[in-house]
Order: sequence, then C-alpha cells, then structure tokens
Amino acid sequence: MGNIQRKIVPVIADNTTNAKVLSYQESFLTQQKEKSLIVYTKDIALFAIEFETIYMYTFEGKKFSVFKNMDYIESVCDPRLFFRINRQMLVHRNNILSIEPYFNRKVVLHLNVNAEEKAVVSRLSVTPLKKWIEKGNAIGD
Repeated sequence: MGNIQRKIVPVIADNTTNAKVLSYQESFLTQQKEKSLIVYTKDIALFAIEFETIYMYTFEGKKFSVFKNMDYIESVCDPRLFFRINRQMLVHRNNILSIEPYFNRKVVLHLNVNAEEKAVVSRLSVTPLKKWIEKGNAIGD
C-alpha cells in the first residue's frame, strides 16, 4: 500500500474573520452638464422616483439625478439613516419634521426638504417607520 502523508497546516484564528463589517456607500456620483459631481451620503435628504428617474435631494435643496435603481440605493445606504417609506421614496432620518395621519391608515411625512410628490408612507410601513424613528440611533444623535 502507498504511503500517505498528511500535512498539518496551522490555522490562525482571526477575530475579524467572524465579525461582519457593515460598510455603506459614502457618496454618489451624478452628472451636471459635462461634469461628474460627488454628493456625499451625509448630505442627502431623500431619494425619490419621479417620472421613472431617480433623483436625490440634498439638505441644501439641490436636486440631482442618480443612475441606479431604488433597490440598489436602499441596499447601500445605512438603514440607521435612511428609511424606504414607499416604492418611490427613501428618506433620511434628519429630514423628517413630523408625521400626520393620512387616509386609509397611511401617514404623510412633513419634511425639511420635499420632493415633487407628498411623502406618503405606505400602510404596511407605518409601524416599522415609527419604531425606526423612536429607536433614534442615527450617527450624530
């Protein structure tokens, strides 16, 4: 029978391999005329779909188009800072002023920076939104 050799390879335990490091996108590129502009995520008040185009609104009230889909944007934005209130809008925590009852068990958000459409929270998102607001663990809070 053949001689089988076994080689023992030492395994070094690294605590960082088990830790899940969450890294969120820190900026988005957008076009303005022939320039590419960098807009930092911390400066974005909301993302909204308008006429099949996604726009980001900054806290300064500027509006830029984004060439990504809303599901992607939601996945790369920190969920402590951004909440998807409906299919068309993703809102930054610091952009929300107040919540007002709307018809059919929905609510409408009053925002510092508004999109073209009202910020209506879908019926199924009202309870998670309120819990998210109360949790209040935004960076800088």
